[in-house]
Amino acid sequence: MEKFKEKISLLRSETEESRSRGDAYSEQIKTIESDLISKNHEIKSNKVRIERMQARLDQVEEQLRLANQKFHDADKKAEEADQKITKLEQDLTQKEDDHIELSQKYKDTKAHLDDLARIFDDL
Repeated sequence: MEKFKEKISLLRSETEESRSRGDAYSEQIKTIESDLISKNHEIKSNKVRIERMQARLDQVEEQLRLANQKFHDADKKAEEADQKITKLEQDLTQKEDDHIELSQKYKDTKAHLDDLARIFDDL
């Protein structure tokens, strides 16, 4: 009978110890579940932030695309303007050369006409 009492006492002690461990594990589970809920909230919050940031990134990329297009257009216009300026400068140089040539021809012709006028006057 003594062994039986010892066995029951041992079983009660083991039962109490198991209950204590079970209670400790239950507390750990509650803590872990609470942490899990908190982490899930953080994940949802981060997903919303990511979506907002992605939308902002899309806007900025579109603005950059438009700015690049405008820059490309402006660069093309500037290149066309430079070509036009070069052509106009060449035309101006040609016109100046023509003017100088025509002025010289005018002077030569006037001198020739003056000579002819003197000859006719002398006759």
